[in-house]
Amino acid sequence: MKAFVTGPTGFLGINLLQHLAKEGWDIIAFHRPTSDLSEVKKIARVGYAIGDVRDLDSLLRGLPVGVDAIFHTAGSVGFLLPEEEKSQYEINEHGTRNLVTAAFARSARRFIYTSTVLTYDFSCGGRITEQSPPNMSEVYPYIHSKYLAEREVEAALARGLDAVFLHPSAIFGAYDKATWSQAFEAVQRGRLPAAPPGGASFCHMRRVAEAHVSAFYKGRTGEHYLLGGVDASFLEVTQAIAKILRRRGPRVVLPGCSNGPHAARYVPRPASRSSLFVTGDDHVNWLFFTVVCR
Repeated sequence: MKAFVTGPTGFLGINLLQHLAKEGWDIIAFHRPTSDLSEVKKIARVGYAIGDVRDLDSLLRGLPVGVDAIFHTAGSVGFLLPEEEKSQYEINEHGTRNLVTAAFARSARRFIYTSTVLTYDFSCGGRITEQSPPNMSEVYPYIHSKYLAEREVEAALARGLDAVFLHPSAIFGAYDKATWSQAFEAVQRGRLPAAPPGGASFCHMRRVAEAHVSAFYKGRTGEHYLLGGVDASFLEVTQAIAKILRRRGPRVVLPGCSNGPHAARYVPRPASRSSLFVTGDDHVNWLFFTVVCR
């Protein structure tokens, strides 16, 4: 079996490559010229193609004819400063459109698209399922660009693309440099006196990687699958981090700030590239939390 993987040097990408190699796949890692390949080069059965998802020609050069699976994990993740937000649409929406075009041109068998739980509408509170309505809000470019990327793949389904959608929730695991690793650093440095309200569904990255390969074998064409795990409050999670690090963790929860002056203060210029939320207005509290962590 042969896989073409975008975003191979990312948090998910490295874990996915490791699992594919373990399962005996031959892998093409599609990466930018500036990518750090130090961890990828430790993995067997990996070949390389240089390019950028924003450059269709580079995708057509790098993608062989008839690969068994395209795993599209590349993306601009999280919440950027306003001046960086345009690039998020270029990478997430337009990059996905380019890869879909290349998939048709090179007759790829299956297309596994990595989205996020945030493309479901969490504004009403309650538990999210695969039947929950989509999140079409344009407030956060990360979420909106991922939603639009899904629409690109949905449109390709109607033209015959065999695609499966995966929606990971909050992820822990090795090679994390920009999401929950920040919480570990904040606890380690004693910079987290309180936890935000709310919580999330938490899963391990190795399981998420395994789910991507399972989606190739078992996923139904056009289906969306949530990848969750243990449900926990942010207080429980940060206290667990403190226990692992043998540090004093937060003992209290910040009061809700979704509709108050703190929301107006912190949401317009988020500093994190994290994408870990769950329901209701807790997403605003998480943005507040990431600013505190930094």
